[in-house]
Amino acid sequence: MARRVCSKCGIKKDMGAFYFRKDTLNFRNQCKECWRYATASRRYGVTFEQAKLFYSKSNCMCCGELFTHKKQQHLHHVGHKVRGIVCTYCNLALRQETCKDHTRIKSCLQFMSEPRKNPFDRVNPQGSRQMETDPSTIKRRAHSRQCKMCNEVLSLSCFYRQKYVNGHHAFCKECHKIYVKTYKYGLTFDQVKLLRQTPTCDCCSKGLQTPYIHHIGDKILGVLCRECNILLEQESEVTRSKLEACSQWMMVI
Repeated sequence: MARRVCSKCGIKKDMGAFYFRKDTLNFRNQCKECWRYATASRRYGVTFEQAKLFYSKSNCMCCGELFTHKKQQHLHHVGHKVRGIVCTYCNLALRQETCKDHTRIKSCLQFMSEPRKNPFDRVNPQGSRQMETDPSTIKRRAHSRQCKMCNEVLSLSCFYRQKYVNGHHAFCKECHKIYVKTYKYGLTFDQVKLLRQTPTCDCCSKGLQTPYIHHIGDKILGVLCRECNILLEQESEVTRSKLEACSQWMMVI
């Protein structure tokens, strides 16, 4: 196999260690590792040696998690200042380390500590759905149709197109989203609809545009915003320790 010497580190490596350029139809002069450090130095305003030192660390500087793949390494920065190298989870949780971000982390920790229970009886999760419609009352229009779930006559743009059939689904988009989640969470249609009408996040009290039903296994624990749903994950001890580490990290100036 052909080999070449990296112009930066001076080490002779296989051609697979170099990126191929489609514009020049040739390989770069710097190896992938050196190119990574050079890119980070330009993007984050650090020197080549500083970037190399950060990426050489084997553990997250926030929660201490061991990096198993280089894609888990993120140079965490606030504005133009690099604060360290962290894992994917901590990078998402820390964001720009504003007061709002810190409040969200504390809200997640508090949410995990509070006693909760399922909001619905799970003895008969599916229940029965009444979808009786009188064909004679269905209004036929050229650019509209009646949803078989909510019985509303809506424009065709309010229905998802079927992938393998030339037509639209029988349920409108909103009812279709609810219908899919009845099987995902083991709830009835009305129960999912009630959850999706929650106005604020149960964790950080932020107004909800897209509600996320937070659950662990088959246990529903609340309706959250996207950010809190990502941070809470499965509410394990690992998640709790990471959130606590992020909270402490943000307190250090």
